[in-house]
Amino acid sequence: MAILWDSLHFYTNENQATIAEKISSHLEAMDYTRYDPFNALTGRVYGQGIKTFLSTPHDSWSRLIGTFPLDLSAQLSSDGLVVHLHLTDQDADVHVFVDEKPKPFSALIPHLREGMTVTDLHNAILRGDHPKKVIEDAMPMSALPDEIQKMARGLNPNQMNRMFNKMMGQVTRVMGDKTASARAMLAPTTPDWSNGLASNIRIFMGCLTIPKNWHTPDFITLRDAYMAQRRYSRNPNAPKLPSDTEAMSAVPDALAYLPIYGGK
Repeated sequence: MAILWDSLHFYTNENQATIAEKISSHLEAMDYTRYDPFNALTGRVYGQGIKTFLSTPHDSWSRLIGTFPLDLSAQLSSDGLVVHLHLTDQDADVHVFVDEKPKPFSALIPHLREGMTVTDLHNAILRGDHPKKVIEDAMPMSALPDEIQKMARGLNPNQMNRMFNKMMGQVTRVMGDKTASARAMLAPTTPDWSNGLASNIRIFMGCLTIPKNWHTPDFITLRDAYMAQRRYSRNPNAPKLPSDTEAMSAVPDALAYLPIYGGK
């Protein structure tokens, strides 16, 4: 699957440090060992991992960004309401937990925007906007550089497919018989919130009083920004690459997030 996106939203009056301690305790109970991936001395490789960043609270909502199991969401709900959003190419799910138990959407009634109802929440998820049918050989335009995209706009789609298939043939000759892997490398990895199942999640969240930036930043953008900012905070005189400047400007407050990584 090209897209695997999770976001946990925790409603509590506790501060970031306290929430991070509780997440660490839950990870330890799940046999995960906490580690710092941004420390050059980190050398151990884990078979299973949880990779997340914890935001600062905003209007009593804290967000956990990354990859984590539902078990963690359930355990964290022992101290407050948890909304776990899960999105792939084929599924869009919203899980609500309170007191470590799954709850119906009616648990979100106190957080509905004016004029919205629980029925609106159900309709958003069940509205039937399924993933767009993708022709296997179709050109993933978003995977191409901007210059190539501009050149491609005047071409017939069939011409684009032939161009793409030719390019894929070249990639396959280099990689061997791994066309599926090559296509996966070129496929988009972030949700398109205006279409398909991602738009179901967007409409659902629009019914709630959760802060509007509930889906930003995404994990990869935040990770890259955090990595660059932390490196330069340690050595302000280090030379900056163009990619570092771009990454840091994408999330200027990246260091306000706490990385919480665990492996086992």
